[in-house]
Amino acid sequence: MAKKKGGKKPPAKASSAPKEVQKDAEEGEKAEPAEPTEAAEPTDAEEPTDAEDVAPPKAEGPPADEDEKAAARTGKPEPEIASWAKPIATIDKWWTWFEERLLVVVVLGLMTVMAFWVLLKGLQEPIETQSNAGMVLRGMVGVMILGPGLWLLSGRLGWPNGRRRLVAVAGALAGAAVAPMWRDKGVEYFGHMLNWLQEGSSLTMFGQLRGVSTRLTVLLAMIGASLAAASGKHINIDAFLRFVPKSLKMPSFIGASLATVVVCFVAAWGFFENISITNFGAQRDWTAGQKIEHVQKHVGQDLFLWRQQVKFDLEALPVVLGGGRWDDDSRLNGKQWNEFVEKSGYRDYFTKEQVDAILATPAGLDDSRLPMVIVPDGSPRGLLIFTMNLTFPIGLVLVGIRFLLRMLLVLGGKEDLDPDTEFLEPEGTPGKAHHDAPPKSEEAAS
Repeated sequence: MAKKKGGKKPPAKASSAPKEVQKDAEEGEKAEPAEPTEAAEPTDAEEPTDAEDVAPPKAEGPPADEDEKAAARTGKPEPEIASWAKPIATIDKWWTWFEERLLVVVVLGLMTVMAFWVLLKGLQEPIETQSNAGMVLRGMVGVMILGPGLWLLSGRLGWPNGRRRLVAVAGALAGAAVAPMWRDKGVEYFGHMLNWLQEGSSLTMFGQLRGVSTRLTVLLAMIGASLAAASGKHINIDAFLRFVPKSLKMPSFIGASLATVVVCFVAAWGFFENISITNFGAQRDWTAGQKIEHVQKHVGQDLFLWRQQVKFDLEALPVVLGGGRWDDDSRLNGKQWNEFVEKSGYRDYFTKEQVDAILATPAGLDDSRLPMVIVPDGSPRGLLIFTMNLTFPIGLVLVGIRFLLRMLLVLGGKEDLDPDTEFLEPEGTPGKAHHDAPPKSEEAAS
């Protein structure tokens, strides 16, 4: 027994050294994360470090996360904003917030108007015409209804995805195949709807559906120009940005910004003066105040007539959706028209002679009238086109103000002189290196 015990001891001694090394390694691995854990979770008794004492207070104004993101992109610390620039930064921030959402609304409105116009134009095409637009659009409607509809229905029934795809594809093909069978359906209905939108609604004042899309496109361009000016993404001369001496960049930027503001304001006045003379009938020798007052008066009249037409639109909408005609003889007579004129406020915007001229005579009180506003000195068709032309001067003024605000924000330290400086800096600069550096996760993976 003694020999057996003695024979087992040497292997135990030989394996003791590796076990001790393994034990030390395991203790080392366990001890490594201890330091960051203690540093990340300080106790209440610990005193603040020097870095915490020296850290400046957080600047007010835009949200901190935006400044942190900008600092991460450029590799530079958060900018020190001058106190006088903080209100300007707040105004610029909320202005941009509003324009971004207005831009989305305008884009959606433009897409809706164009799609609605094409759809109605095709669906109301008579069978006698040589155009195949009606059948093509009906096929598209069938595809969009049967395909997704059968996909959703089969999902509710718990069918597997493979069978659902087959059913959805079959439904889409069936929707396209049956288009010739209902080619004559809805022609009169959609014809009445398109006629109302084009000839008897408030859209008529904008130049019909096509005119609405044109005005929305101009508005979209002006909003985009304003956002570009605010973010410094307007047109720059690359060679000038690269080769101008650093000491002259700020004076050159200020001079260019002021010159741009002046050009925007001068161009805005030129557009306004031309519109006031050619569209609103102002005299060339009138003063600036007289022209502004004259345009303001006519714009007020146009907007008043548009608001009254919207009332007629709300009354005509259920009639048209129900398959009726917007210009049905039973909808409005002379007596009802006179009551509408007296109650709506025509006399607040037009002279007595103008209002009396559009009233129905005693002999025509029972006669039918079109349910649409009457312009005392013109036609409602395209009435608001002249007013919408003011988008050009107003947009140029706003763009000029955005250039001015950006110049002030650069001087106040809120914005960089060039928003794309990391792309203009030579290789090896700290900002360029930080911008081109891979994320920490990629470094760890490598």
